[in-house]
Amino acid sequence: MRLYDLCLAWNWEHDADFVRILDSACAARGRTLLDVSARNLRELLPLLSERSAGFRLFLDRASEADSSYLPLVDAAKLLGARRLNPRELADRAYDKAAMHAAFLAGGIPVPQTVILPPFSAQPDLPPIDLSPFNGRFAVKPALGGGGEGVVVEISTPEQIQSARRGFPDQQYLLQEHVTPKIVDGLPAWFRVIYCLGEVFVNFWDTTTHVYTPVHVGAV
Repeated sequence: MRLYDLCLAWNWEHDADFVRILDSACAARGRTLLDVSARNLRELLPLLSERSAGFRLFLDRASEADSSYLPLVDAAKLLGARRLNPRELADRAYDKAAMHAAFLAGGIPVPQTVILPPFSAQPDLPPIDLSPFNGRFAVKPALGGGGEGVVVEISTPEQIQSARRGFPDQQYLLQEHVTPKIVDGLPAWFRVIYCLGEVFVNFWDTTTHVYTPVHVGAV
């Protein structure tokens, strides 16, 4: 069996730079990376099944959006690989509607939000009281990332309906528009990443999608 140190499953074009960085980091440390994407997934699965190949560590950045990667998730379990962001734990965090409900239950302050049913299940909505949103709000699909399907600063029911058609099988969040403070010249939107016992807090620019580490005392 050819045994790799790390298997990375990915299918998002914007991950290409991350893959290159990770490949270089592995090479610099004498570690081997198994890079799995649409170009080699089908040919790799039989090799894993017959134990001609394997890996010790698995990072899944694909199966959430593409079910064809689920056999790779199963293979990681059978191999006994250490799984980063295990699918069965990550599923809940992927769902913004579920997380919104969890935050409310935990007493965490959240923007005014209405959860809308999938367009495919309920194309026509009953009248929605938009007065709590102060005339401006955003709509976003419950699943996915990178800003896909998000429409900001809209104000009419017609715009809501148009947005829901983008991902018709998903719930949508209708959420009040929030204008962030500016801290160190950056809008105070944050992304907090937990990885292998460490917490990384970053500014996240919603227009450029660029992360900037938060320094102690900045906020």
